Amino acid sequence: MRRYFHLLFVAILTLACEEDEADLPSFEDRVTQSVEALRSDLVAPANGWRLEYQPTPDAGTFLMLLTFSENGDVNIKSDVPDNNGEFFDRTITYRIDNARIAKIK
Repeated sequence: MRRYFHLLFVAILTLACEEDEADLPSFEDRVTQSVEALRSDLVAPANGWRLEYQPTPDAGTFLMLLTFSENGDVNIKSDVPDNNGEFFDRTITYRIDNARIAKIK
């Protein structure tokens, strides 16, 4: 009787864990969706992102304002002194990719 109970339990567990993979989007589609969702989250705030940066535990905290754009640029403004006491204000490019994600074949 115990043997039948164990077999029934394994059968139920096996059936419960099966997924219909036909309903799942492809790996590439899921990566594209995730990248686009992240890009939307980065670009969404009208005033950008506020970041408090402390390079070392003993250092002070610097305020950084990051404004991301759809075209792949991010504007960084900070109270970190740049040239002769001027505030740091630069626009650089950014990218979102899945280069570190290994695809399992």
